[in-house]
Amino acid sequence: MGDGSAKVLIITPPPVDHEAWHAHCVRSYGSDPDADPNRHFDVTAEYAKAAVSVGKATSTPVADVHSAIMAHRDWKAMFDDGLHPNPRGNAVIFEQVKKAIAEHFPELVPQNPQMPAAGDVSLTNRGVSGLMMDFPDHKAIDAVDPGSTFAEWKMCLKAPE
Repeated sequence: MGDGSAKVLIITPPPVDHEAWHAHCVRSYGSDPDADPNRHFDVTAEYAKAAVSVGKATSTPVADVHSAIMAHRDWKAMFDDGLHPNPRGNAVIFEQVKKAIAEHFPELVPQNPQMPAAGDVSLTNRGVSGLMMDFPDHKAIDAVDPGSTFAEWKMCLKAPE
């Protein structure tokens, strides 16, 4: 909005296992097996290095996902197809982003998110200090009737009359 309230966090890209990604593209999309991969480990590593440099040069916090994943000896096992992280890879990404938010933007750290009472949108019931939740916490959604949870959530967000 231009009022200076935006929070910026640079997130480096995760590494790419270009051989596995290329094999996936050949199998799944009919890519030419003799062509160069359309993603490459070295390019992604340079991009991650540049993102860290930009963060330092501009005093912008960085969540270095690339380095966090590379710190694992079996980092290639964190991807389903060489490019897209699997649950293990996503967990590493989540931890890095969560850690960076806690360090640089502690006011955004979730504080026991819960569904507000009807009409109550006070900061204490927002789930995150100063940040309104757009949707109910996934653990609060009724698996049998998810629509009822969203309808209740919508009613909770309406101002009392």
